[in-house]
Amino acid sequence: MRSLSISLRLAIWYTCISFVGIFLCGYVMWFALGSSVLSWKDRTLEMRASRVRSVAGSTSSAQLTLSLDELVGILPEGELIEILDKHGVRLFPAAEGNLLALSVKPCERNVISNVLVGKSYFRVLCSPIRFDDRPAYLLVPSSLLEDQILSRVLTTRLIQMASLMLIVSSLAGYILSKRSLRPVGVLVSKARSMTARDLTQRLPIPAADDELKRLALEWNNLLARIEISLKRVEQFTADA
Repeated sequence: MRSLSISLRLAIWYTCISFVGIFLCGYVMWFALGSSVLSWKDRTLEMRASRVRSVAGSTSSAQLTLSLDELVGILPEGELIEILDKHGVRLFPAAEGNLLALSVKPCERNVISNVLVGKSYFRVLCSPIRFDDRPAYLLVPSSLLEDQILSRVLTTRLIQMASLMLIVSSLAGYILSKRSLRPVGVLVSKARSMTARDLTQRLPIPAADDELKRLALEWNNLLARIEISLKRVEQFTADA
């Protein structure tokens, strides 16, 4: 089986390293953006819950429901907010409607979780609250649909960008490896033109102070020693 050329092997290694680097960068970007979006959503949920708690703690029982109705009317996704007692009985809103049946257990501290309702996911903050002078818990949900769409779009764009970068880096790696090894081809061509009858020729010395220059110098030193040895053999033969 014929082995691959050095330039092709270098290009393959360069492609593999580029793939790992691009994958890690893309994953870090995707993870960082996802974490930032969730952190922002969690802060938003906590701000909404804080506004509900402030109304519930500063309003009389007679005006409590009316004040909360006004608040959830101006809050984004406020119609999804619910207040339940420790048994799961809904205290607010009192009217029946198309509300989310969120299966969230009663909480004694702020807990944020993802809840699947039907085919949609919601980010839900469960927070303890006092409603009408009795302990209850507050549910402040927010749809994750926009976040899922953003995640899919970002993933698609990252895959497209990573594929393009990988193709470009592979071609660039192959071209660079061919250019880097071009002096080797010059040395090989010059070495092939040499014969045993003409050992006065020497390999050209590359200008760059690198491994190829040292190889050419050592090769020329070897040729010089071979030339001296052959001259001694010829002299011995002539004397004999």
